[in-house]
Amino acid sequence: MVISYTGSKTGTAYIKVLSDDVGRSFSIAGPQPSIQALMLVENGGVTCFGGGNPIDIPFTGAVWIDVSGTGAANCSPSVLSPQCQPSPSDPQAHQSDVLRFGQLTRIRLDVVDPP
Repeated sequence: MVISYTGSKTGTAYIKVLSDDVGRSFSIAGPQPSIQALMLVENGGVTCFGGGNPIDIPFTGAVWIDVSGTGAANCSPSVLSPQCQPSPSDPQAHQSDVLRFGQLTRIRLDVVDPP
């Protein structure tokens, strides 16, 4: 996984990557105190899983910086809740793709400031 951000906004950073079955097959989620901390934790990370059915898994991922201040209320107690989403004013990145069975999938989320 690669997350990047070259802007100057600050706030709690969130990551939410869920399989399209609401995260039952695959999920990565959580807050970090800053985008720099999130990048330190996630960049270069590799997730490997096995067992179950040999299927491809569609997913959607997002990373955002909570400059709006709504994350604490919307993402507690769980970042996996549907209400936990970035506000339009938050710097953010999104990606949708498919984890192909038996293949390497690279997830890249380049966070950008809103226009």
